[in-house]
Amino acid sequence: YAYPSYSLGATYDLSDLSTIRANFSRGNRAPGLSELVVDGLHNGAYRYEIGNIDLQEERSNSLDLGYQLQLENVAFDCSLYRNAIQDYIFLSPTGYTVEDYKVFEFNSTDAELSGLELGLSFRPNQIPGLHFSNALSYVRGRSVDGNLPLIPPLNLHSEVIYERPVF
Repeated sequence: YAYPSYSLGATYDLSDLSTIRANFSRGNRAPGLSELVVDGLHNGAYRYEIGNIDLQEERSNSLDLGYQLQLENVAFDCSLYRNAIQDYIFLSPTGYTVEDYKVFEFNSTDAELSGLELGLSFRPNQIPGLHFSNALSYVRGRSVDGNLPLIPPLNLHSEVIYERPVF
């Protein structure tokens, strides 16, 4: 690689209950073999994929900021991030089909992935062993040509867990 990868981060305790954090990183990734030379059916994804021998290595700069609050029964976590990627490698629909399979090809573009992750969990004192947990994540993928394909939608994951207390 012509570009070094590194990460620099810091955390600061605002109080005994809350912390802020920041991280900057730079990285790179060479295209995988399948991204370069694949030409065939991908049964697991139900699509036909075509590689691109002209792909270059990805280079990225990422910044993320976070806040965490930990109370007796409640925990809250929030993270914001932005990742600027040169030569971002992605699958792009071609509009064609081969034997009823949609055809996708690997391409690259300069892109930005930005997003938000929120977490909230709660353990009520009145019911020992009960735990509510929620996580929300959102990512937006943009390039100079508009939105990137195959970016996951807004995701909300909730759990209710009960562990029988041992007396």
